[in-house]
Amino acid sequence: MSTTTTNEETVHYKGSCHCKKFEFEFDVPKITKAHSCNCSICHQKATVYHFMPLEKVKFTKSSFKEASAYQFGQKRYKHMFCPVCGCSPFGTDNDEKGGAINLRAVEGIKLKELEITEIDGASL
Repeated sequence: MSTTTTNEETVHYKGSCHCKKFEFEFDVPKITKAHSCNCSICHQKATVYHFMPLEKVKFTKSSFKEASAYQFGQKRYKHMFCPVCGCSPFGTDNDEKGGAINLRAVEGIKLKELEITEIDGASL
């Protein structure tokens, strides 16, 4: 589920969890689209995702491997969260190649300006 194209000029984004244990950055074309999932955990956490290869995310404070993971149901996806503050700034698929950045954890993102598409995760 790509939300960007590769022919555009890139924008540098920075994000973090609430306590700043996890800080990360990535460069992608300007984010104009995002996804909201209606599965039980995404709904309760109100996450809004931008999907991209995890290898494009540079962790500048703490590593991806230091995050805690939560899985449920079919266990197709790892909901990652900070073990200190509990925020969920990112997630990944089981092979840890596909990444999902929670745009609520990214500086300068204005959700009301994005085209948000709902994913029917509740049916998976």
